Amino acid sequence: RKGLRKMKQSSKKLLALMTAGMLCAGSLGALPAFAETEGETGENDTIETAEAIDVNTEVTGNLSSDNDVDCYKVTLQEDGTLSATFTRPSLNDYRSFWTLKLVNENNTLVQEWDIDGEGTAYRTDNEGIKAGTYYYIVSTASLHSKETYTLNVTYTPVSETTTYYEAEFNNDAESANPISVNTPYSGNIRNDNDVDYYSINLDNPGSLAIQFSTSSNEDNRDFWDIYLLDENENQIDSWKKSADNLKVTFKSIGLRSGKYYIKVTSDSLSLKDTYTIQANFTPSTDEKKFEEEHNDELSAANTFALNSSITGNIHDDKDIDYYALNLEQDGLIQFNFKHTDIEDSRDFWNYFLTDAEGNKICDWEISGTTTNQKTSKMGLQKGTYYLVVKSAFLYNDVDYIISNTFSSDGVFEAESNDTIETANKIPVATACVGNLYKNNDVDYYSFTVDKTSEVSISFNHVDLEDNRTFWNFSLLSGDENALLKQSVNGDKTNVKSDTVKLEKGTYFIKVASSYLSSDANYTLTVNAKEITYTKGDANADGSIDSTDVFEMMYSCAKKAVGRTDDLLEGENFLAADIDENGTLDSTDIFYEMLYIASKGAGVPVDWDSIVK
Repeated sequence: RKGLRKMKQSSKKLLALMTAGMLCAGSLGALPAFAETEGETGENDTIETAEAIDVNTEVTGNLSSDNDVDCYKVTLQEDGTLSATFTRPSLNDYRSFWTLKLVNENNTLVQEWDIDGEGTAYRTDNEGIKAGTYYYIVSTASLHSKETYTLNVTYTPVSETTTYYEAEFNNDAESANPISVNTPYSGNIRNDNDVDYYSINLDNPGSLAIQFSTSSNEDNRDFWDIYLLDENENQIDSWKKSADNLKVTFKSIGLRSGKYYIKVTSDSLSLKDTYTIQANFTPSTDEKKFEEEHNDELSAANTFALNSSITGNIHDDKDIDYYALNLEQDGLIQFNFKHTDIEDSRDFWNYFLTDAEGNKICDWEISGTTTNQKTSKMGLQKGTYYLVVKSAFLYNDVDYIISNTFSSDGVFEAESNDTIETANKIPVATACVGNLYKNNDVDYYSFTVDKTSEVSISFNHVDLEDNRTFWNFSLLSGDENALLKQSVNGDKTNVKSDTVKLEKGTYFIKVASSYLSSDANYTLTVNAKEITYTKGDANADGSIDSTDVFEMMYSCAKKAVGRTDDLLEGENFLAADIDENGTLDSTDIFYEMLYIASKGAGVPVDWDSIVK
């Protein structure tokens, strides 16, 4: 702001008196000297000699010449509102005759008004003012008038008003006016250089929405710039306000507890109309939580409690929202992203999940017309993860609500399990929920059979209504040899693999995408039927004798001539396959006969001593 620069030279009135004296001396008779109007001292032409006046009391004066200046001093004991009524006779002239200025004790201009000759009473707007000493200065404008004026300074202490005003000077954060939330305050941008700062203290985290009101003059240009700043004056968001929009409530911003500033200024245009600003605040509750800015990086992430929701906002196209999830145990997590319909089917939001180091695990995009999107369930190992929300191809500042559902019940894949070394251990005969969250994702599982068993794998998923192949799974030995392979089409919701005999031990299942991929959840079940038999008891009658030899020889003979009926199979075949090489032949019959003969002769014998 400019300080008051125009001051009357101290010699002005002295020169006028000397001139008048010389005129008198050369006259035949004495001329009457001009007398100051009652209420003026006659020597109140500088702020140093200003006449002290009482507020809410009239004082009269006039400008004896176009160089005359009248200064009045008012002292305020507390913050309040100040206005002035300037009454004069009507000159029926629209041009400016008087200039009224309000300055502070440092002679810094607070406000200035030009008063024309058309009306009789001119009242300034209420000025929010801080306690202290101020001066009203009356001087000639573009034209001079000697008419007597009356000045009445009206003051209302802040303790006696229910209307709150900006209190100048509040041009920086240090001198910001403290304001309460949900309370309107009036202010004014007096000139291009004026800046209004307001400070707010939030005791709790919550959502802040700034409401800005002005009188409308049908001008759609932007006259006001409004900024929300953190306690270090870093910008959180900004908005513009035109004069043709009477009242606007800017989008809400989720904030942490702490101190914030609202800054009001003008850009290239200025309008001296009074504005009203109100900081509407809604605190977070257990039922409804808000994003808390700044949360634009991993280290500043908001805590995202499990089985809860958060309302957030991408307030500009560079904004990023980070949320931290702490899983104290392995579990399944699912996200639900909601927003209002913005009637545009293109993608506006991108959200993704990262590990503790910020490495992306999976991501999703959501369009402007998809108002409710649920992700597939994802199995995660215990630890810290981050959900990140940012703009996609397009930007929109509509609020979003994101929630998570977490459960540690059941059996599920737990990322990362992309290698055989990191395979998830799963029990047999129990459904395990899994997910291929991206094209190159691979899921490994391990399971153990305690005894020789017949094993198959069941694979279930929702109907994708597409008959092409989306999944491939295989059963692997410990050295990663494939014991069986199976493909799964999108329209085949229940697939069961062939059965394979597995000896006691640990095995692996690998699930991968085909040339097509889907992030739909699948359910994997290892079916294992323990094979129970007594080696050598081919007819399963509870004893090992010549009848078993007969069954073995009979089966071999039929197979030799190409017959397939009544062959030994299943557990009977396994009992007859003495050397366990998968084939029933004369060697097995020899071992069987040797075992029976040794037993009959009373020679201690077991199968390990027979089969060497």
